[in-house]
Amino acid sequence: ILLSLLRNPKITAVPGLVAQVATRTRNPQVIATIAADRSLYTGFANRDVPLACLRNPSNVSVKILRKFVHVKFVSKIDLKRLSQDRAGVRRELRREIDLYLETLA
Repeated sequence: ILLSLLRNPKITAVPGLVAQVATRTRNPQVIATIAADRSLYTGFANRDVPLACLRNPSNVSVKILRKFVHVKFVSKIDLKRLSQDRAGVRRELRREIDLYLETLA
C-alpha cells in the first residue's frame, strides 16, 4: 500500500508526508524506493526525507543511503550528531558519515 501511495505525485507533494513514511516504516524496500526516486527526497515538501532515511534503523544497504551523506541533503551539524549517536544510527552508516566528515575538515 505504501509503495503505491509513494508513486502518486499528488500524495507525495504534501509537505512532511514522505518524511513521516520514512520515519515510521521498517520495510527496507520502502526506504530503497524513496532513495531511488529523486522526486521523493528533493524539493521543499520533502526537505526532511534524507535525514529521516539516515535515521531509519531498517537494514537498508549503505550503498543506497550513501548519497544522503552529503551537506547538500543533510546539514553538517546534523551529520555530526548522527555520527555521535551510538544507539540510533547503525555502525556502518556512522562509519560512512565519519569518513565524509573527515574529507570536509
